[in-house]
Amino acid sequence: MRKVILFILNILYALFGLALFLGGVAFWIYVAQFTALRNTHHYKLDFSLYWPQVIPVVACLAGIFVIFVACCGCCTASKNNKGFTIMQSIFIMITLIVLITCAALTLKYGDNEETDVYLIDALTDGFSEAKTSPNHQEMFSRIESWLGCCGAEGSSSYRPHGVHFLPQSCCGYSDDSNQKCEFTSKEATDRHGCVKVVVSYSRLFLRVLAAAAAVAAFFGILSLVATLALSIGLNKKPAVYDATDIETKKGLL
Repeated sequence: MRKVILFILNILYALFGLALFLGGVAFWIYVAQFTALRNTHHYKLDFSLYWPQVIPVVACLAGIFVIFVACCGCCTASKNNKGFTIMQSIFIMITLIVLITCAALTLKYGDNEETDVYLIDALTDGFSEAKTSPNHQEMFSRIESWLGCCGAEGSSSYRPHGVHFLPQSCCGYSDDSNQKCEFTSKEATDRHGCVKVVVSYSRLFLRVLAAAAAVAAFFGILSLVATLALSIGLNKKPAVYDATDIETKKGLL
């Protein structure tokens, strides 16, 4: 029974490790879309690593480590070896430290103003580049269509540019649509600026990522308890009776 419970717990542990890994990949792609909007010449000498870039890597590595340890846990559940249980317990304790660190870094350094500033600078720079670069304009329009936003700070961001109509993406029109997206369009004026939407979603994304690490740590604790229980069970040796005692008992019967 203990082996079955340990096996199930390790499967759940691996699933949340996979969720953490996929969440890290998704957030990296999310951030990369806005980083790609920046003027590459302006940031050519910027070799700094920012927390929005570091956190998804930490989450991916933590997720991979959890999956590896959970697979080892499934092997441990199928073996009657105390050495395996001790080694597995040590591995789980290490993953718990990694997961708690990942959750703490995500909440302390990711879910704060530094991430907001990083994304705001990328979007503002990208919006500025979109004025003269058709490539940046296309990328920014895709973000507007995807997130349902308009301009950097709203549809009013396009007014100083001397344009008579808003991009089709601000009204939810396709690029080949014959309809014109006007400044008076309710669809466009009701939309938030992309800066506000991107920052809000990034905060939510990071909190979900931290929650995934915390839940994975919870199942790691349960797996650790089950592993230790299996190890204690292996210490209990079955009673061994002396052959002469058994024969004596048979004779008495």
